[in-house]
Amino acid sequence: MPKRVLITGIIFCVAGILGIWNTVSNFLNSHSYFELSFVFLPIGIGLLKGNHRSRWWASAWMFLGILVCIVVMMIVIFGSGHTTVSWLGYTAEVSIAKSTTLISVIAVGIIFFLGQRLLYSRNACVFFSRINPPLEPTLH
Repeated sequence: MPKRVLITGIIFCVAGILGIWNTVSNFLNSHSYFELSFVFLPIGIGLLKGNHRSRWWASAWMFLGILVCIVVMMIVIFGSGHTTVSWLGYTAEVSIAKSTTLISVIAVGIIFFLGQRLLYSRNACVFFSRINPPLEPTLH
């Protein structure tokens, strides 16, 4: 197993476990919302097993992360410097320096982009093709 797939799979597993932990914690504290990140656990397990669908889902989530980074960059660039965001029961009010935020968002976006590219590198493709060989067409 290539290290890039191992690391990405472990990161997805940890994110999924944290999502489950937060969901259970919210439920025990009488909050009625859950973390969507619990879906990362089966994706991470699938990556570690070499599942093609898990690789596709991991890539899709990282692409969504890149899109969110672009939206946040636009908000920071064109915003007033004070932003309030409310989503799925969470509310965040942020007053931060634009340069610090841009650097952070760009760094996270680059991490998502590199993670996505690493899942489709030559070594990763060889690993996934060994685990799941392409189906040969059958003639009946």
